Amino acid sequence: MSVGGACTNPDDAAVYMDLEYLNDDGMTEMGSDAASAIASDCVFGSQNSDPKNPGCGQEAQAVLICAVLGCPQETIDALTVCVEECTQQLIEEITGSTLSGECMMCYGDSVSCSAANCASEGCSNPTSATCVACRCREDCTPGFDRCSGLPASGDCD
Repeated sequence: MSVGGACTNPDDAAVYMDLEYLNDDGMTEMGSDAASAIASDCVFGSQNSDPKNPGCGQEAQAVLICAVLGCPQETIDALTVCVEECTQQLIEEITGSTLSGECMMCYGDSVSCSAANCASEGCSNPTSATCVACRCREDCTPGFDRCSGLPASGDCD
């Protein structure tokens, strides 16, 4: 994971201030919660979100296919890069700005951790209880919290 506090600088705070996203479940998310929802929806995409989220279905499917035997790093990296790019594109579409590269690395590291450690548990829904528990157990969510410096989601309490 990157250095702590990567998402707490004034530029990222300004982006979060303007960020509002209707997630795949029809819930409106604001600020850093919206960025996390966008990143989660970017794994498989969302036609119900606003704006529509094209996602990384091909890359995510590749991870699910190889997960049981262990995915090659390049397969995990492809999903990570795709989710980072998808997240930044949607944030820019919504706010006209993007998060810092250091902050996006925290999101990317979280995706890599989840793909490497949780995909074998059949986590085709990143927000399912099984996936959330795995991300907590494998330090993906707490690692993101430390890296970003943002308030903890409470998912791992």
